[in-house]
Amino acid sequence: MPPSLEEEYVQVAEEFYDYPLTLTNLIKWGVDTFPEQEVVYAPPDAPKLRLTFTQVWDRVRRLASALEQLGVKPGDPKRLGTRVGALEWNSHRYLELYYAVPGLGAVLHTANIRYSPEDLAYTINHAGDEILFVKDEFIPLLQAILPRLKTVKKIVIMTDKTEPPQIKLEGFEVYNYEDLIRSSSPYDFRDINERTVATLFYTSGTTGPPKGVFFTHRQLVLHAMGLAISTSAPPYELSIKDVVMPLVPMYHVHAWGGPHAMFLAGQKYVFTGRMDWGYILKTISEEKVTYIYGVPVILYLLLTHPDSPKYDLRGLKYGNGGSAIPEGLYKLARSRGIIVINGYGLSETAPVIAQALLRASTLNWPEDKKENYFMKGLRQIPLVFLKVVDPTGKEVPKDSKTLSELVVRAPWLTPAYFKDPEKTRDLWRGGWLHTGDVAV
Repeated sequence: MPPSLEEEYVQVAEEFYDYPLTLTNLIKWGVDTFPEQEVVYAPPDAPKLRLTFTQVWDRVRRLASALEQLGVKPGDPKRLGTRVGALEWNSHRYLELYYAVPGLGAVLHTANIRYSPEDLAYTINHAGDEILFVKDEFIPLLQAILPRLKTVKKIVIMTDKTEPPQIKLEGFEVYNYEDLIRSSSPYDFRDINERTVATLFYTSGTTGPPKGVFFTHRQLVLHAMGLAISTSAPPYELSIKDVVMPLVPMYHVHAWGGPHAMFLAGQKYVFTGRMDWGYILKTISEEKVTYIYGVPVILYLLLTHPDSPKYDLRGLKYGNGGSAIPEGLYKLARSRGIIVINGYGLSETAPVIAQALLRASTLNWPEDKKENYFMKGLRQIPLVFLKVVDPTGKEVPKDSKTLSELVVRAPWLTPAYFKDPEKTRDLWRGGWLHTGDVAV
């Protein structure tokens, strides 16, 4: 029996047009649209490096070629590709890894350098990393755990030094990052399935070893789109005119999505390497940074640094997350002219799911009411649904008083805890992700 007109149409549509939501298409769009926009790497102990989006893309493509030569293999929706670990501060190199590794269909494991050596070794083994990219200053840490690593075969050294260190690690193939970039030709990325896993990292709980969470290309592209939309709205109102400095480590929950959203928003980004608060204040001034984001203690360290009074911080916006900002810290920031905006998310949620976004009806609130909202209030960002439920899963009254657990549905939540079906079942009770956080 010949196919119906409808069946024939669907078959033709599937054959000729299937656009995947991948990180490769995300960065390619950003480069095509904002080719001359700037990425600045400004470490405290080396000269600043300035790259255009076009130059970053060229380096991403060369890194991808090098990774393929090193034996990196793609995955698909049913199996993971090669796991590639990274131990690095915020840098242009980390940005390049964010796109080159997943672009091949492999998985980037953003290893937490703040973990104890025991937990770091555990996560590298649990992830099954075969290649590690390591900043040279973390070599002593690496050497301390190397005897315990079971799957790592190759190590790539990254450095800010003009003369790269000559490091030999017995039993491992060792490469230099810039040598790989220079010796490789630009890779011709092919479309991959958008449901291929792109990233993996670990979240520490109060008991037991760290738990692995992972995210697909589709999830990360949608998260970036949601973030780009929400931060263009009041009170953020970020645009192509803004200069952004992430003060969240890039190993921590995708640096809250900034290194993905930047290519949709076309914003200049400044990466600072190792966190040196006096140097960061100087760089904020020199690069005319307009938006920074991080946890409350980072804002505290910037405001109480001995050099802080030298700098005019009026108009700077601070995206706060990790925990609610103390009222005293909020008022100190406001006294310096900084606009502080609360946000919320988890490692399991990629992470951003809510921010203190204004509605049309709240734009003209008196300042004291706005300040209370910016410190504590939250509104779900695009495509996110939140509700507060009792232990039976029933939604509690929306009366601003009844405390219970916050649960969430969104397109970018981790599908599972890596290799932990029991904790996964508990996380996803009733088809909603359970945050474990109490809210009204």
